[in-house]
Amino acid sequence: MPRVLVHVDGPPEAIVQEDPTGDGHWTTVCAGACDTLLPIGPVYRIDGDGMRRSGQFQLQPPSANRITLDVSPASSTRFAWGIALLPIGAATIAGGVFAVFAAGLGAAGGSEAVGEPGPPNYTPGTVLIGVGAAAMLGGLILFAHDWETDVRQSNAEPPKTLPPSTDLPTGEWRERSPEERVLPAAMVAPFWGLRF
Repeated sequence: MPRVLVHVDGPPEAIVQEDPTGDGHWTTVCAGACDTLLPIGPVYRIDGDGMRRSGQFQLQPPSANRITLDVSPASSTRFAWGIALLPIGAATIAGGVFAVFAAGLGAAGGSEAVGEPGPPNYTPGTVLIGVGAAAMLGGLILFAHDWETDVRQSNAEPPKTLPPSTDLPTGEWRERSPEERVLPAAMVAPFWGLRF
């Protein structure tokens, strides 16, 4: 079975799991930002602490001799908040609708002996409806955004770390020409900016 060098570009808690036989028994074959030889053919997935599991995928035969897996983790915490906000938002909207309905009934059922009933106060109900709608929208966004960890395959080389800084000149530095070395440096008057 052909193998390819796989580099994982993602959070340190990300692990690559392999199901070599397709029977649902997953084994960890790579953890963190690792480089390892993996066979092309079996099914893989990305998992890890605090992350939503990715979908299953297979390694694509690369044009180069390596594959980079770019992992964009989905948060388990944000996903749980999304699930929690959906029913909270729905209940808040229902409470707001009830408050608007009750305000309308209260204004219509005023006693004529007391006088004309005042206009209904729909503000509390509309505020509840707005808060509930915002909670549901936020829950839907979190739910959809953190549904599962995203994995993209590429043949890109992993970024190389720069060596420690040296005393070499920067790219803007250039050596003076022989003519410039012969000329004396320009003198600048400190107050008037005049050159001599």
